[in-house]
Amino acid sequence: MSSAVPAKSILKRKPTAKAPTVTDEQKEKVQKDRQNLNIALKHAYLIQHRKDVEAAILNSIVVLVDYPASTQFSTDEAFTYLKLVKAFQPSDFDSLVEERRIDGKCGYVLCANKPRSQSLGEAAIWKLKKGMGDWCSNDCAKKAFYVKAQLSQVPAWERVPEERPDIQLHQDDRMPEMEAAVRRANRTARVDEWRKKVADNEELAKERGEKTTSFRPNQVMADTIVEKQPKPFKPFMAEAQPGHYSSIEGYQPKQYGKSKKSANDSEEDDSDVAD
Repeated sequence: MSSAVPAKSILKRKPTAKAPTVTDEQKEKVQKDRQNLNIALKHAYLIQHRKDVEAAILNSIVVLVDYPASTQFSTDEAFTYLKLVKAFQPSDFDSLVEERRIDGKCGYVLCANKPRSQSLGEAAIWKLKKGMGDWCSNDCAKKAFYVKAQLSQVPAWERVPEERPDIQLHQDDRMPEMEAAVRRANRTARVDEWRKKVADNEELAKERGEKTTSFRPNQVMADTIVEKQPKPFKPFMAEAQPGHYSSIEGYQPKQYGKSKKSANDSEEDDSDVAD
């Protein structure tokens, strides 16, 4: 029984396309384009982060304009005030005071009274110092300036963890339950930051193919470089051998050896004669 022979196509097969050769110039151009793209993305992320922080500050000003809800501020309002004002610069604080004055409220966030610019009127406002009409009294101005003095001059989008201030109210407005809440919030923030640092270290360890041995941060690899201290140099002093100064490049001439031997023999003969 004959086996069936497969039919052959009469059409010409297309030649297989060879992979184009990539020159060094093309590789360099691709690498440069990739670097430019990474730089552009980095700046875009920074700009977006700055816009987000500025929008958050504006929203905080809008929220704090309506504080307090009653004549006496609550613990939650004081805690929220301290939390939102951390991202402020002194200029942002001035904007908050101005917005409250326009809204007919004392510049101090935790005060529900009217500013002196409205209560006293134009006839008596000239007697006050410049800017003191934004508060209802000197006590509120003192409390507001106490908070403003703790704000950082560095923009919030450029701050490092060490530059994030811990804002506290004036001694007259502090309450025991509020201080406990602030301590708990600060402790929670430190724990969250520690956990984030540990997670970053573990992720870096996985990328390097290492195994983490502890949950403590900086356990995988230290990010500091310690320079090795050089040891003090001790010059090597070789002891001079007999005939060292008469040697030529380390070779001792035979004549010097013979003369030395004859000198030793003559000394022995003299010693025999003396005996």
